[in-house]
Parts: sequence; structure tokens; C-alpha cells
Amino acid sequence: MTTRRHGSEDEGQYYFQSASAQSNSARRAEKSKNTAGAPLKLNAKLSAVVRDERNEGCVFVADNGGGVRRVDLKTNKTTHTYRGPRNPVTSICSDPSGTLLFAGCWDNTIWSWDVNTGKQRQRYTSHSDFVNCVTCCEIALPVTIEGEDDSHCLLLMSGSVDATIIVWRVSTGERLHTLKGHTRGVLDLAIDPMSSLLVQPHSLHPSTIYLFSAASTPEIRSWRITYSSAAETTSTLAAPADENTQPSALTPDEQVLSAADSAPLNFHATSVNKILFSPSSVGAAPYENTLFTASSDNTAQCLTRPIVPSSSPSHNVTSHPKPQPWTSTDTFTHPDWVRSLVHDPDTNLLVTGCRDEEVRVWDMSSGECVKTLTGHFESVEGVCLVTLVEEGNKKRGSSKWIVSVSLDGTLRRWRLDGEDDAQKLERTDVDGENVDASSGKAGKAKVLATEEEDQELADLMAELEDDD
Repeated sequence: MTTRRHGSEDEGQYYFQSASAQSNSARRAEKSKNTAGAPLKLNAKLSAVVRDERNEGCVFVADNGGGVRRVDLKTNKTTHTYRGPRNPVTSICSDPSGTLLFAGCWDNTIWSWDVNTGKQRQRYTSHSDFVNCVTCCEIALPVTIEGEDDSHCLLLMSGSVDATIIVWRVSTGERLHTLKGHTRGVLDLAIDPMSSLLVQPHSLHPSTIYLFSAASTPEIRSWRITYSSAAETTSTLAAPADENTQPSALTPDEQVLSAADSAPLNFHATSVNKILFSPSSVGAAPYENTLFTASSDNTAQCLTRPIVPSSSPSHNVTSHPKPQPWTSTDTFTHPDWVRSLVHDPDTNLLVTGCRDEEVRVWDMSSGECVKTLTGHFESVEGVCLVTLVEEGNKKRGSSKWIVSVSLDGTLRRWRLDGEDDAQKLERTDVDGENVDASSGKAGKAKVLATEEEDQELADLMAELEDDD
């Protein structure tokens, strides 16, 4: 049953809203008054945030209005706006040098810009549906390519609702490979830093990369990619991923890794929204792959795979023909979908963003949630870590902060390594007095969209996920 409020200035906002929808709108309006996490209001639903690797204290933020911007957290100012998209931007990444910025968009394309000038660069068009995720890396060029002066090039990988992953050459926009295997939309991509290191320990630019992909199904798949070939890592003579690539025999080292990835990983009950390899995966022997996953089954998981290389200088892994399979070593249970995550190897803390509007910090050594950061009033879609130098505080120097973005249109920051007054949730009325959180008082805070508009966006996003 729908309800309409007559004779009030809020009539338009509540037209055709159910009683529960009205109550939720009122709750969000009241909660929107809080200043926890020093909110920066960006006037659009925010979908992703990543750290700017070249500019300390800066992040890139994407929103559903087609906006991509660089925000300086020291000044709370937008320093660059990257223009072009007119549809929601779902994902962003930069190249390894931090000079190029890429954005996946609901217009089925990937946009790119020069980070410093904001000038639009190549646009990548071949997907037939929304682009959900992008990632970029360097790869060695085969010596057989004529007319190439460089020994390596940049690859861009994109995943789409059309259930494919496309591998692009960044400089030309050429589609090198189309990877097929997922049965539903691809939600996230992550490059395994461990496999290339073990197979090619002395290569500045690896000739083979290993890409993991998550989708609107429980499975996580892995792919072996070179400049001239690409295939799912399911056999020692892999079938081509599409008609443009030929089967290629694997080296003995690669056969060992493929044996460990002979089937998709299946640890969740439904869609896997985010996957992330921990930076601590690359270090001194013994090696251990660590992959974090976030799912619509209300959990995040830590997956590990020990890989012990030989003692030879080449670290040839073929002396261990049966590496350990992936196992789930920790499960972090949430009350709702887990939408985003990031891991800090220095403190061994895991940070998650959830559809229940909360940011949580987990101690990996105990598996316990040690901090819940309340302030957002819609789903937390992205989290990242940034080091900020605290000027005028010589004793503390610099510290790590969590940066979170939400569909509520705010960017918030939270100290990772300690309590901060700005993290405490405070609800105040117009006179500055405390308001009981259970009072249900609506207040007059401006909301960015009606409940129906929220539901329309949720219905579109539901096409990317399977919560059944």
C-alpha cells in the first residue's frame, strides 16, 4: 500500500511511498546530520574510491552522475575533475606509474585521462553492457613483434555485465583478448602478484600475468594472460579463451600454478563483490598467497595458499609439484552485503564497507571486529587507506586513515590506528541539543534522492548481483 502526505512541504518527497519507506527516509534524513568521519558532501551517490599513488593525501572518487574527481584530503577540495561520462561510473584505477586514470562506466565503455592535466585520452569500446571493474598492469612484449621500440606495454583489463573480460592494449585501444567463462556479470578483477614473481622472479616486466575475477555467482576464476594469448588456468594445454587466441603450452613452472587453480574457487554462497590480494603476499620465503573476498552472502573471507619455492637461486617452484590448494582461513560475518574491503599489512587489520551503512575494522590475528565506524546513512561502496602527514604535530608525524565513500554522497575519513573525536556519531537538532536516535524525528536535512529513486538504482544494481 502506498501513502501520500497532503498539505506539507514534503509532499513530493513522500508521494507513493509506503509507511516503511517513509520511516526509512526519515531515519536517513536524521542520520544525515551527523558529522562522524568529517564528511565531505559531493552531491552525488559515490561508487568507488582509490588512492592517488603520486600525490600524497589525495584520492580519486567516482559517482553515479558520471563524475570522476581527485580530492585532496588535506584541504577537502576537489583538485581535478575528469570530464566525459554522463552515466554512472562504477570503478576506477590508475596505471602503475600513476599518470593515467581509467574509469568503467554504465555506457559500456572505459574512459581514460591524463591524471595531471585532466585531458581525455583513449576510450575503450567493445563491451555490450555496463563495465563494472577495471585494472591495469605492465607486461613484456614478445620479441617477435616488429616495429616495437619498447620492451613492454600497458594492459588494461575490464569486466562487464556482459559476463566477459576484455584485455586491451592501453596505447592503441586494441582489444587483444576476450575472456569467456563466467555465466553472469563480472564484478571485480585482481592481479595475483605472487604467481608472476615465482614463475619469473628476475623479470622487471613479466611476460605472463595471472588475473582473478569475481562475478554475480559464487565462483572466482583465474586466467593466464600474455600479450599474444589468454586462457583460463584449467589445464597444461589451455583452450583459448576466445577465437582470437591460440592454445599455448605452459612451462613447467606455469603447470604447477595451473594445477593449483584447476577449478574456480567456490567459498561463497552468492555474488562475490570484491576481491583483493594483500600486499603482504609478496615477501620473503616461505610465500603465501592471501586473497580477501567480499560477498553478498554477508561475509568477507580470507583465502590463503602456501607456496614454498625451492632453495635454488631461481626460486623454481617445479621442485614442489603439488602446491597447497586455496583454503578459507577466516570468515568475517556481517549483517548485510559486504560491498568493499581493504587490508593493511603493517597492522594486519582488515577494513570492510557494508550495505548496512557501517565501516568495520577487523583484527586478522583474532578474527574479531575491533571497531565499528558509524556515520554513513546509505551503503558503503568503497574503502581505501591513505597516509596523512599531520602538520604541527611533530610527535605523531603521519598516520593511516580509512577513506570511505557511500551512496549517501559523502566521503568520510577515520583514523585506522586509534580513536578520534571526529569518529563519534553525534545527532543534534537545530538547537544543538542531543536527539534520541530512536525518536524517529525526521528533521529537515536535504536528501539526495527519494526512496523510489533509491529503489530504481538498487534494481539496476540488482542485475549485477544474485542475492538468491
